[in-house]
Amino acid sequence: MNARRLLRLGLIALAFPIAASASAEEPRPSAEACASTAERGMDARAEGRLSDALEAFRACAVDVCPDIVKADCRVALAELSTKAPRISVRVRVGSEADVADAEVEIDGERIPPAARATGLVLNAGQHTLTARRGGRAATRTFVVTNGDQSRTVEIEIPSNGPERAPEPEAEVNLLPAAVVGGAALASLGVAAVLGVWSYLDFRDYEDTCSPRCDEDDVAASQARAVGADVALGIGLNLAVAATVLFFAGPKVGPAPRGIALRF
Repeated sequence: MNARRLLRLGLIALAFPIAASASAEEPRPSAEACASTAERGMDARAEGRLSDALEAFRACAVDVCPDIVKADCRVALAELSTKAPRISVRVRVGSEADVADAEVEIDGERIPPAARATGLVLNAGQHTLTARRGGRAATRTFVVTNGDQSRTVEIEIPSNGPERAPEPEAEVNLLPAAVVGGAALASLGVAAVLGVWSYLDFRDYEDTCSPRCDEDDVAASQARAVGADVALGIGLNLAVAATVLFFAGPKVGPAPRGIALRF
């Protein structure tokens, strides 16, 4: 911290108790808080963050701050308010060169028409400008630098075409239906294999060994027949579920639409 700022802090420390004792009932920020706000404003101004600097100088220029801080902040506030480069906004819609009733936002903050005309003090860096009117919108970015002069940023809202592009219809998500349908086909395939296998076994038993066939062989064939019935039931139920999912399954929402921009 330079000698000038050290001297200032020392004077603040001496002046503030005297001012505070004159009106003890009035809540006041501390001398350190006022001085810190003033320092923050100076740093912001030096770094090109002019909007932040204005905010800080307004905060430390209030009556409740010590006189020495208040005086410096008011001088800095007046100088910055007068000399700081300002960004004004002009909105075009077709042949209308300067539309006053458009809604304008900078970095998501709504800008009133008066401020659009007189100009805004912005921090250095990239900013996003959005303009809306009658259901149509446009957006653009612009950059503010420390060496900028006051200037006008123009943005054009499309004047033709539908106000809103038709929303694409939601479509059925076919993946669940495909998965369940695949499982249904697999179950029906198992049922077919087991069913044919057990049928051929019983035909063979009738031709070769009935009624004294080996009990283990007969039991195995009966188990295959039961397995075929179970697999058939599962396959049919899965097929019904797949059909329902195909026609009335979960929907896939429409893809997000980008905003058509014109600069």
